[in-house]
Amino acid sequence: MVTIDPRNAPIFGDAVAADPPRPVRVAAALLLGNVALAAGYGVYANLDVSLPLFLVPLTLAVWFAVSMRAGRNWARTASTVLSGLFVAMMALLIHYRMADLTAFAVSVTLLLCALRLMWRSDVKEYFGV
Repeated sequence: MVTIDPRNAPIFGDAVAADPPRPVRVAAALLLGNVALAAGYGVYANLDVSLPLFLVPLTLAVWFAVSMRAGRNWARTASTVLSGLFVAMMALLIHYRMADLTAFAVSVTLLLCALRLMWRSDVKEYFGV
């Protein structure tokens, strides 16, 4: 199998998966929860942006969360960058009503908690750092 991973392992995870540490599992769940929140907000607010512009970041976020849970160090960095883009996207798309501000606050909280868990010093060995 040809891979692009520097450790020469399959990009979506090893064939024999290792159970990730609890902070990594929780961070992946928080990132996926943010994807669900963003998708729900898009449906609720009836965003009139093009479908690819809305689905591409959500798809990337799911891929990065799954890859990060599989122990890919590049996925932590990619999730961090995409989290900043998610915050910027939400800040630009909300209409500053109470429901919009609540969704924005919950999204930022989920992302900050996930980032804190991903970059803890006790999970470095799981990512091979």
